[in-house]
Amino acid sequence: MRKYLPNYDDEFGSIVKHHRKKMKMTLEEGAKGICSVSYLSKVENNLIKPSEKYIALLSERFQIKLTSNDSFEQENILDNIIESMLFNLPIDAFKYDEDYKSKLNYFGYLVYHKMYQEAKNILEDLILYIKNFNDLELQAFLYFVSLIFQIEGRLKDSFIALELIKKKNVHQKLDLLIQKDKLRISLMMNHHPYIQLHYEKMIQKLVYHGYYHLVNELKVYYFTYMNQFLNEAQLNKHLNDNLHISKENKAYLKAHFYYIHMRYESAYELMKNYTINDVRSYMLMLLILNRLNKKDELFKMINLSFEFTNHEKLLVTYLKTKYTVKQEELLEFLRYDVLKMNDLPDEKLLIDFWYQEGIDLLKQAGYYKDATQLAQNVYYKLNDISLNID
Repeated sequence: MRKYLPNYDDEFGSIVKHHRKKMKMTLEEGAKGICSVSYLSKVENNLIKPSEKYIALLSERFQIKLTSNDSFEQENILDNIIESMLFNLPIDAFKYDEDYKSKLNYFGYLVYHKMYQEAKNILEDLILYIKNFNDLELQAFLYFVSLIFQIEGRLKDSFIALELIKKKNVHQKLDLLIQKDKLRISLMMNHHPYIQLHYEKMIQKLVYHGYYHLVNELKVYYFTYMNQFLNEAQLNKHLNDNLHISKENKAYLKAHFYYIHMRYESAYELMKNYTINDVRSYMLMLLILNRLNKKDELFKMINLSFEFTNHEKLLVTYLKTKYTVKQEELLEFLRYDVLKMNDLPDEKLLIDFWYQEGIDLLKQAGYYKDATQLAQNVYYKLNDISLNID
């Protein structure tokens, strides 16, 4: 990602860059009468450390008292953010300043608190400082970006962002978060090669470090993935052997098994006895009710509020449309909003929904060309996410 690595871990250069950009000055204008353009560029990107003489001249040029924050304090803040993400803990308040380190920390803070639009606004500015990042900061930046991609439903892009992180063991806890998310995304996308290579090793690593909450999280995703290959007796054995999976998650896994094997009534009977309190169970229940054409119950649930990905929002909007408009309007939604305006999702369960729902509806209405296009899109998408991530 970077042609040159920074030689100094200091905020001074990024503060200079911040104020130069703020004043809408080019490198040439910023350097004029003080130093060469090349010298200023290297200062801004932490490739050289300026002398006191140039610090004074740059301070005067940008009409601001340039003082560096305590790097150690900012590193502690980043550690705290990573720790909070690992254990779902609150993040202590901290000062957000003009240097790149505090901007990176604030970016992570916004992502953690699901303030995604504000985070994306910071991201546009933060990209300018990639050259300043040390290895830990670059990895944290890519991890935070991958979390934004995930809420946008861009699972493959999220995985690719994490794949850009090549250096291992820079920060043990961040490294585990990165590896855990890569595996979880792979399980959601049905990426068979990655799962076969990494699942058992990842579980062993998390057990070794004592992160049992992450073990249980990954096991739920793993058995959701494995449902397509198991029979009911095999699934029951796995669930009985894994005592630490909650009864709600076991109900979800059984209902998911019934749903993908088209035993919709069994899935419904199981799910209706549990309170829906997470988006994964909510989406599955909507899909079940839709397949059973239980319009009244679906409408009782449809307006519940969860943190949806963009693709989940589209699916919910489609179901609202399906039961409130004429078929012509529903077909237009499918042909325009789904086929033309949005890429298919990267999650296997949602891809299967659009294939089942879309093909049936389009063929019934005589839109065979659109049905064929949808089938081709699904085929290419499934191959893309299950085999071709790199």
